[in-house]
Amino acid sequence: MQKMKRLHKLFLILLILEGIVLAGATSSSAYEVNEMLILNGYLENQSGVRTEDHFLGYAEAGDMSLMINTAQLDVKGWFGDAISYKAKVRAWYDAVYDLDSSIDQRPADEDRHIHDVDLHTYYVTAEYGPLNVQLGQQELVWGETDLFRMADVINPIDLSWHYLWPALDGDGYRIPLRMAVVNYITDWNNFVAEAVWIPEHFRPTKIAAEGANYFPPAFLLPGGYNVANTLIDRAYEESDSDNSQYGLRLKATLGGADASVYYFHKKADLPALDFNTAMLALEAKFDAYDIVGATLNYYEAMTKTVFRLEATYNFKQPYTAFENHPLFGLVPNAVEKDTFAYMIGFDNESFLGWPKGRTVNISGQMFQQYIIDSDSSIFYPFMDEPTKAQTMFTLI
Repeated sequence: MQKMKRLHKLFLILLILEGIVLAGATSSSAYEVNEMLILNGYLENQSGVRTEDHFLGYAEAGDMSLMINTAQLDVKGWFGDAISYKAKVRAWYDAVYDLDSSIDQRPADEDRHIHDVDLHTYYVTAEYGPLNVQLGQQELVWGETDLFRMADVINPIDLSWHYLWPALDGDGYRIPLRMAVVNYITDWNNFVAEAVWIPEHFRPTKIAAEGANYFPPAFLLPGGYNVANTLIDRAYEESDSDNSQYGLRLKATLGGADASVYYFHKKADLPALDFNTAMLALEAKFDAYDIVGATLNYYEAMTKTVFRLEATYNFKQPYTAFENHPLFGLVPNAVEKDTFAYMIGFDNESFLGWPKGRTVNISGQMFQQYIIDSDSSIFYPFMDEPTKAQTMFTLI
């Protein structure tokens, strides 16, 4: 009987979703108020249903994993030929907790990541000769790798409603920050020098609440302690005034390849844990570190393939290490380790014989990461054995 009720509930939800998706598809629109102002907007529903039980018991097969409804309004306007502005307002609501009371309700009870309305991005762009200046809350993308975000180091990301890592091209993944971006653009080999300064706006990576479908179990430390909620929130609220982040990227077209080198001084958006023996308290630390890297994209005309390379070296990146304390046993300790990572990949677009004119995109990547001078005490939620290289392959 319980199974039949669950199936009936699922069928009803799917009918509702069909209506919402169809309505959202026909509601997307653009409106030009005048030659100085353009409005765009859309309604969107993203829903999922579990096909098996959650291994931590948060939900069962047949339960909704998410039902996020989003309304977005994009505003683009001009104050003249040289000055423009953009803004994006987003409202979203995850209805899954109201639709299904049988799933773990802790995220709803704590009012964490269930709904929000915000002025997502807003910035002004001014152009003067070779200079382009953008001021305001925005996203800045330097990297192009899928999943790994090697050079895409500026904005933190929202992991509260999906697993690591999504294809970071759509709205709602990166968390915008207030920043100043200055580009110096030349005609010599498409050379561009880009400087960025984030004077005070720091945000940590957004983690799903414990009990949510997308809460990452790697953030449950040995003994089941949940670092994702309490510690990250507390450390963010107590973050000091030294939140300045800054960097420089140089890019150009050389020998038919698009190349760039960059430097960025970053405040870690994933914390390192430290046990304060004086206060007998576990703390999350968002320490700063320096990043240097390079990217290279080359289009090979015969095979119609883009070959990609990215490499990065992080100086004194914060990590958590577990050490035996003579009084308290195994406790976490924040340490700093240099880290090297690289990615090689390709993107190929091929035409299909049927349907006529259709194409298929194939993307492949190999990624490796090394924590220099690592040992077995290092805890890193994305590496099973931090003493060895982390190697991953993707084919999309």
